[in-house]
Amino acid sequence: MYPMTGIAEQPAHQSGVRGYIKLAFAVEVACKVADSIGVDGFLHVQRDLGELIQSVEVIRSLLRVAEYEYTINEYGEARPNPDALETIRGFLPEMYPRAIEVIQTIGAGGLLMSPTGVDFDNPELRVDIDKYYGGRSGVSAEERVRVFKLAWDLCGEAFGQRLLQYERYYKGDPVRKRAIFYNKYKKNKNFSMVDEVLNKPMQVAVNAVNK
Repeated sequence: MYPMTGIAEQPAHQSGVRGYIKLAFAVEVACKVADSIGVDGFLHVQRDLGELIQSVEVIRSLLRVAEYEYTINEYGEARPNPDALETIRGFLPEMYPRAIEVIQTIGAGGLLMSPTGVDFDNPELRVDIDKYYGGRSGVSAEERVRVFKLAWDLCGEAFGQRLLQYERYYKGDPVRKRAIFYNKYKKNKNFSMVDEVLNKPMQVAVNAVNK
């Protein structure tokens, strides 16, 4: 009875929007880290960042599909496309951890042992901090450290690790969720394209005999 109510699609859509914003923020942090130290000129870094940006676009596109391919139930309520929403639920537990992994890889050792605000206020330390903690040309030490501290909060501190674990299991066991999606898809969909191709040679033969 519960699936027939259509109520599941509403929180699933809200969850998809929440996950989309969260993923987009993590991807922006990854891009900012790479830009601040100038490593986004390397091909392998561009590849990883391109992958993350595409993951954001995948979720955004799935949300649009869910919204535009809605149905109206008997009570006049709009129901977003459930397959698109379940696909988001399948991808986000993989995409968000990947974004965190890329931040950790790009930031590397620079994420550790950053100076504090008190250190910046110390005249004796400030000269060395400006010299050794500066980013690419045009990025001051203070700007770079602020970006890296934000990145560390997201990918290294306990708060960020809780967010990571939350995202992995927020929607349930990812293995079981994928299995349920497959079984439901198999039950409700037919594989008509394959059947059409398989039946064509037989149909051609029948037509030839009839001629």
